[in-house]
Amino acid sequence: MTADQNWLESNRYLMIQEIAKTKAESQISTIAEGLGGDALSGIAHVFHKSSFTIPTTCDYCSEKIWGLSRQGFTCKGNLMSVVI
Repeated sequence: MTADQNWLESNRYLMIQEIAKTKAESQISTIAEGLGGDALSGIAHVFHKSSFTIPTTCDYCSEKIWGLSRQGFTCKGNLMSVVI
């Protein structure tokens, strides 16, 4: 293999690694956003049943939750609201 071929092969390998890195970073970002951005913070959620007398948005799926009966949960630590 010539020096030019070695250089091209090295650049090709580097580009493949950069693409894999970018894909992994994108997947991590998507997962963290889906979990409310606190997936890596180490905060444990402690949920209790809640009633929502005003329309509230689920912090996990963005669904609207409200009503007089206990149809959702709220985290005591960060007030995150989620639907059942």
